[in-house]
Amino acid sequence: MSIQAATDQMKRIYHYLDHPRELEAACPHSVEGLKGHILLLGKASSNTAFVETLRRKHVDLKTIVILSPERPSHETWSRLRHFPDVFFIQGTQKSRTDLVRAGVHGLDTAVIISMQTSSKAEPRVSEMKGGGRLLDADCIFAYQAFTVCLYTKTIQSTI
Repeated sequence: MSIQAATDQMKRIYHYLDHPRELEAACPHSVEGLKGHILLLGKASSNTAFVETLRRKHVDLKTIVILSPERPSHETWSRLRHFPDVFFIQGTQKSRTDLVRAGVHGLDTAVIISMQTSSKAEPRVSEMKGGGRLLDADCIFAYQAFTVCLYTKTIQSTI
């Protein structure tokens, strides 16, 4: 398949920019005044498939803000740079200041994605003797930070 054919196929499926955005344009310090956006919390690399789903043509186009402790890698950005209205705010989901910079007061929807992953080789905390770290602890703390910032929005958490 030629590059042009692949691009045409992407344009049929996704809201897709003809000219990719530079990463710097997608990484403002703050989007505090933004309204009606989707806020994704978690590692930038963990959110690519979710963003791709939200950029399909049959889904209403809403601005997406990803609050992540690290900037997106070259690989992550190469998958997302053709999608419109996707922004990255570097910060932590447990910080009220970072949540405000990510536009928590104007959001439409928030999705908290766990920063931890589990493999079959790793026992879940309930299976461990003597305790251990909860895989969803970061989601719990992020939710608590949200409740301090706002009380009226729907918050969805996935592990």
